[in-house]
Amino acid sequence: MGFETSSLEIQDQVRFVMELPVEFFQGDDPSPKAGVGNDIDQRGLLLYSVKEIPIGAEIEMVVFFPNGYRLDKFQTRGIVLSKEALSGTDWKGYRYRLRFSAFNKENWSKFQQFMTGRSREAFC
Repeated sequence: MGFETSSLEIQDQVRFVMELPVEFFQGDDPSPKAGVGNDIDQRGLLLYSVKEIPIGAEIEMVVFFPNGYRLDKFQTRGIVLSKEALSGTDWKGYRYRLRFSAFNKENWSKFQQFMTGRSREAFC
């Protein structure tokens, strides 16, 4: 996937609270797992999934954006910083806070433009 490590210590983060489909891979298991990303910024995101992932694990993921955005997906790696078991009336699973640990150079500049709002055409 062409990842590079990154130190993403950016002040005044713009956050987007929007549900985004996420496909992720854990360890040596080649089968994709599904989740929903939310509360995303340039440092990381919240991931909701029924799959249990240990704190400290690094996962590869693809975050998909809805039709109508110039950025269709963002490939990255993330480290699980925290995990919370959730149990509602119609859903049981986990909420993870992930920090991006590496990124795909191809989409990184488009993602930065999307997050900072410098390029409004990213929204159309």
